[in-house]
Formats: sequence, C-alpha cells, structure tokens
Amino acid sequence: MKFSALIFAASLVIASPAIVKAEGNAVVRTENAVNNNTSFTVGMYPSVKNELVVMMKKADNNAVKFRIEDGNGNAVVSENISNLGSVIKHYPLEKLEKGTYKVVLSRRDEVFSRELVIQ
Repeated sequence: MKFSALIFAASLVIASPAIVKAEGNAVVRTENAVNNNTSFTVGMYPSVKNELVVMMKKADNNAVKFRIEDGNGNAVVSENISNLGSVIKHYPLEKLEKGTYKVVLSRRDEVFSRELVIQ
C-alpha cells in the first residue's frame, strides 16, 4: 500500500506541468519535471520527515551524479547513483541552513536541475 501511494505521488510530481511541493521547512519547485531528451526520468518532493525524496528511472547502469548545491555552487550533498531501473533515495535536509539550493542530477551531457528552498 505504501509503495502504491509512493508511485502515485511520484506520478503526480513527474506528470504535472507546474507544481510547487512544500512539506515541513522545504519547498521543491518541480515545473517541467520531465525531460524527454534525457536517458533518465526524475521526480522529487519533500517529505514530512524533513527529507528530499528523489525517484529516478533509468534504462542502464551508467552512473547519475546527484548533488545539492548551495548558492555559491558548492556541493553540500553528493552521490553517484549507478543502480539499474527505478531508484528511490531519501536525503535528510535538517542540516541545511535556510536558503535556496539547487538539486542537480547529471550524466554525460544530460542535466536535470530544480530549485530547493529551505525555509
């Protein structure tokens, strides 16, 4: 049941043309969340546990680099994700100061980025 609710939430985030999701002290702007020109699909939303939930689907094992960058472009969170298929990751946000961050997922010449605001 939890998994189907999560898939439904992911579908809403990915399919909606312009959504701002807010939960706790985090806001994620997800407008144009689907980029059909990349080899991976991404959805993300803040959770009630003060985490950023990132869902990604990719067709191969090539690594995708995940980063949360501060206003100066410095990585405050960084991880290489190499799992095949669908991946759900939870990134704690409680240690981030209030402010605007950029969430960036990239591989080769493909880049997906969204704004993350900690209030």
